[in-house]
Amino acid sequence: MQPLFWMGNHLASELVEVSSDLESLRRPGFWVVLGSFEGKWRLARFAKIEQQDFPKVGLSWSPISDNAWQSTFDKSTYCSYVERIREKISAGEVYQVNACRVLSAENNSNLSLLPLAEKILRQNPAKFAAYLNLGDIQVASASPERFISLKDGVAISSPIKGTSASDEFLEKDRAENLMIVDLIRNDLSKVAKTGSVTTPRLLATEAHPGLFHLVSDVRAELKDY
Repeated sequence: MQPLFWMGNHLASELVEVSSDLESLRRPGFWVVLGSFEGKWRLARFAKIEQQDFPKVGLSWSPISDNAWQSTFDKSTYCSYVERIREKISAGEVYQVNACRVLSAENNSNLSLLPLAEKILRQNPAKFAAYLNLGDIQVASASPERFISLKDGVAISSPIKGTSASDEFLEKDRAENLMIVDLIRNDLSKVAKTGSVTTPRLLATEAHPGLFHLVSDVRAELKDY
């Protein structure tokens, strides 16, 4: 399959260039940005953007077997992990932890993640679900959250903090959302035009499959360099 990117009924194809320099984003075009926990960047610019539903997965696409996936934690280990986090919160050592586990599977045959992306989209239709194939790397994402978008010199970040089974939230949820909004406002202000950082949407309720989230938007106009 040729390199492509799909998100929200938009399909990007005809890969033009790949870069690791964030300054590349100042060049016009449609860019897809990957960032690692280690701070490494992968930027891909595509020439063709069109409206299209998710790429069809035919019978010729062999998915990675469900049985091939292994978790870093079994159930008992994960429960112990959560309990240790609760103890550290009670002791005041931390106030919030993103408890994660890693699922991995061997893919020596370089099978496409397209069937996995289709399954994710079907079972958990997230607003920012996406699929990226750059040849040597594939990403199937089920993110409900916009980390950051950049268009015409305007950056928007839409943090999610606050989760509930209903559309009613605790004060703790609102406080967490306001905390992350302040952090993002501070971060964007370092690269934004003075006075341009705003919150056009604050503490909005969004319905997602099986739950509700509190979502805010932080908008900034970037400085001219």
